[in-house]
Amino acid sequence: TRRACHHQRKTRQRPQTVGRLSGFAPQTKHAVSMGVIRITQKTDFDAVMDAGVHASTPHFALHIKTPSEHNRIGAVVPKRWAKRAVTRNAIRRQIYALAAFCQWPQPASDRVIRLRKAFDISVFTSASSVALKSAVRTELQLLFDKAQNTT
Repeated sequence: TRRACHHQRKTRQRPQTVGRLSGFAPQTKHAVSMGVIRITQKTDFDAVMDAGVHASTPHFALHIKTPSEHNRIGAVVPKRWAKRAVTRNAIRRQIYALAAFCQWPQPASDRVIRLRKAFDISVFTSASSVALKSAVRTELQLLFDKAQNTT
């Protein structure tokens, strides 16, 4: 008797849950984190980015596309400007955390915040230092304030 190829064999692993965690699944089709609906699809990112830059600071650019069903936020932190994954994730977390507490004006819109310049590594030596996080947060607050004033 011949043994079946690996892709034809039955899996030996059982399901990790037996329905106990089904009550914890999100009820919406959107990725929600900290009260913010995130943009997750590349086509949505492209549509917002095509709308042009609405406001900018030395390190960040804000793209806004209106109208939309919900207020959604997206973060683009390219490897070109933040080499370490730790730094990229720290910046992304700062973007989503600040967006969760921001009051967005009506009508609802999609927003993408893009890192457009690297932070100086001679000033911020650690990949996720408190100084870097506070600098990012200060500049993002300035960006959100600029966006609210121009709307």
